Amino acid sequence: MATDPAESRGHPAPALGPLVVDEVRSLDAFAALEEEWGAFIEEAPAASFFHTWEWLTARLESYWADEELALLLVRCQGRLVAAAPFVVDRQGEQWCRGSLTLPEDGFDLLCTEHVPEVLDSLFVKLRASRRRWRIGLGRLPADSEVAAALPEAARRNGLSTFVREADTVRLIHTDGGWDAYLASRSSKVRREWRRKQRKLESAGAVEIRTIRSPKESDEVFDDVVAIESASWKEGEGSSIAGQRAERFYRSLARRCAERSWLRLHLLYLDGRPVAYFYGVAFRKQLYGLKTSYDVAWAKLSPGVVVVLQALQEAFEEGVSTIDFLGFDSRWKVEAANGGRQNLHACVFTASHLDCHACRLARGTVKPFLETKAPVVLESAGVLAQWFRRGQGPPRRGS
Repeated sequence: MATDPAESRGHPAPALGPLVVDEVRSLDAFAALEEEWGAFIEEAPAASFFHTWEWLTARLESYWADEELALLLVRCQGRLVAAAPFVVDRQGEQWCRGSLTLPEDGFDLLCTEHVPEVLDSLFVKLRASRRRWRIGLGRLPADSEVAAALPEAARRNGLSTFVREADTVRLIHTDGGWDAYLASRSSKVRREWRRKQRKLESAGAVEIRTIRSPKESDEVFDDVVAIESASWKEGEGSSIAGQRAERFYRSLARRCAERSWLRLHLLYLDGRPVAYFYGVAFRKQLYGLKTSYDVAWAKLSPGVVVVLQALQEAFEEGVSTIDFLGFDSRWKVEAANGGRQNLHACVFTASHLDCHACRLARGTVKPFLETKAPVVLESAGVLAQWFRRGQGPPRRGS
């Protein structure tokens, strides 16, 4: 979220003129805004890759083509100053069923100035255009100006909020260069990385290709899908192969390649694709969107080897931050030298009794039990497992 230049110098920001909020409800209507959106992103220093036209259109076309949008655009004297690219989550895929939410967790509403006034204008618009609504923001960056301003803005507008801690995303800050970064890792981790690289190289001919052009992306993306199909994700149902996710990531790769943002690293062993790292470089940041490996070669750790190659190339290219995105894992913890705390944030009206109940249960009852009665919670968990197995409560001494 951008800070107004006048505020950063210690002076109050100039008053913002009247705000006009438009709501875009279809992809066709959004498509007409490409030029204005591009100019807006260029003027917004806090814009991330997830705010770009390339990412947003690929995401909406792949996942929300048949769903209603609720993309709110805030203009001041005709100039776009804020955007909330909401979708209506009717199936509960991103947040609670029926919520207004962003098409992906982990990024912020985009505002160039005057966050409280912008939030007021968004709430007024939603009250006027929708009879019953609520907003869910998953994994909102904890240092977001929106997160800071949200509770007070909601209170001013007669709304309720529930903000709670989520996970921490692992980052690498590249200060000092690649050699300094390696030296900052523990000797155990460095030895393990070297061992895995040597073991893979002893198994056959290793080739790692870095794909950046649209032509190359089109040529090799079937190899990415083949790796996904042979990965552990296939058994868990999270593979991108043969799903909307495949259409999304394939389309996104081409669009990013056209802008010279794509950093797709593919590892081949004796000519066979066995691991990949799918990254995007935008404004001196590398975003690690996806990575996976063929489980048939798991003992050779090809996933670790291709990630290390991607990291080294990112250092050499001069990126400032590498953002692993997603959820935690051992290799991310070993590689990271920084992190970003996330929050889950909800805004809801008085009529959403389920939201009030959720806030009470998760915000009050659960923390109390975790601190005051951990033994009770542990016992309740054991009992729940027994009943799920159909065994009834455990007998004394069992």
